[in-house]
Amino acid sequence: MNQSRLIAVIPAAGFARRLGDEIVGSKEALDVGGSPAAAHLLRRLAAANIDRAVIALRRGKWDVPEALQGDHLHGVAVAYVMVDETPSPAHTIAPALRLVPDDVIALAFPDVIYEPAAAFTSMLDTQQETGADVVLGLFPTTAPERVDMVELDGHGHPVAIVIKQPDRGLTYSWTLALWTPRFTTFLLAAVADAEGAGLPEGREFQIGAVVQAAIEAGLVVRGHTFPEGSYVDIGTPEELERIRRLPHL
Repeated sequence: MNQSRLIAVIPAAGFARRLGDEIVGSKEALDVGGSPAAAHLLRRLAAANIDRAVIALRRGKWDVPEALQGDHLHGVAVAYVMVDETPSPAHTIAPALRLVPDDVIALAFPDVIYEPAAAFTSMLDTQQETGADVVLGLFPTTAPERVDMVELDGHGHPVAIVIKQPDRGLTYSWTLALWTPRFTTFLLAAVADAEGAGLPEGREFQIGAVVQAAIEAGLVVRGHTFPEGSYVDIGTPEELERIRRLPHL
């Protein structure tokens, strides 16, 4: 794949309910270390030579584009796709994906600050070496009940996505994803099917569930592990407080 075709898709339609009264406004615009939270992601995209991004933004979160201006963009050209309240993250990013069906997608979350900063560079290398439809960026975690853990086979390839379940002895969660147009088509079809069938009340159609379906359908899903990597999800009060105490971001 030509790296000039790589574009980031960023979901930003949430309500920050986990933060409760900890913040006013959108968590993506929250000041973290002197910059809006989402600006830390844009800096990391730029470090991986990703210079285009589409943010799927819920209507009413106007403080996000107001915060992401000038130097806070870090040279990344940002476009916004406005969405109404959606039933799942997969539904949130679908309108953005319809704009870029032929691009290689780098999916990242604006409330997650990860290291190494240029992680997507390594993930793109893995995609080019393996021809994978999806490459998951795998980071160690100790909170399996809050994230999507990834079960790996003897070759280190993902074989199952375990979504927010008690500890099963797994090490890595997926924090980033990179995929080709083949998976974009697969995800958009899955969203359309879910819209037709309807979602059970209280259930989210997680992106991890779509990746699991892709594995079962025979798409090539690979992982790039960052055993020394780390990430902080500022969507919880505890993690937000922890990252504010860090000396640098």
